[in-house]
Amino acid sequence: MNAIQQVCLGPFFTPRAPSPTSIEDIEPLGVAIEWATPAGARAIELFRHRPKYRRGEFYAYQQAIVFRHRELPFQMDCLTHTIVRAPDGDYLPLAALLATLYDRGEASAPILPLLREVEGIVPQHVPYDNPTERDGMLVPAAESAGFRILNPCPEPAAAGKRPYIFISIGWRPHPDAMLNHAAIAAFNYSIQGEAISFESGRWEKGLIGFPELLKRAISALIPNPIDLFSPAGFERIRQMIRFVNQPKKPRQTI
Repeated sequence: MNAIQQVCLGPFFTPRAPSPTSIEDIEPLGVAIEWATPAGARAIELFRHRPKYRRGEFYAYQQAIVFRHRELPFQMDCLTHTIVRAPDGDYLPLAALLATLYDRGEASAPILPLLREVEGIVPQHVPYDNPTERDGMLVPAAESAGFRILNPCPEPAAAGKRPYIFISIGWRPHPDAMLNHAAIAAFNYSIQGEAISFESGRWEKGLIGFPELLKRAISALIPNPIDLFSPAGFERIRQMIRFVNQPKKPRQTI
């Protein structure tokens, strides 16, 4: 007998009549997240967390959208510092709920379009212009999806050790948005004189929340991170490797 595949719908976002909250820092958004499985349909109201001490600052949309813990129909993991304590109960981050839905197989929506919807609920207000020098470092399929290179961090080569390079990859939901950390690509490299070669690529495990979802999205798009970088991107990586492997100058004593 063939196994019956579970059919899921969503998640998606729908209008919801706002309900009052017990603290000023939590504002109703008039939006709910909904999803459905064979076990039933669920809808949870969403709120915006706007702490007073950050009212005039940039506050990432990943941290800004929360929901009441008491409405959660199952157990989930989330980072302690993302929990908002309030007199009417704890509020948990939407990012952790979305990651849990995908982990449980209760989400069918494509990840990147869904995260663009999330950003539309609480738009980012970027306090500075995004640099464009990151363009062209990844293959077109990755860059057209919104991914960009952030920071290559190579380990220095040492005798008897296969050094790694860790490269932070960012993602933005639209061209005017801020680059947020998405995933870390890691692979071994070897250096002999000016020659540098790469091997054994892998994606590092993402943090709970949107980085976990974005790592899932980019690894589905580019399974081996070695295939992520353009010739210009590999040249930038080689420059960083050469820099960390420069002979150290002896310290001068006075």
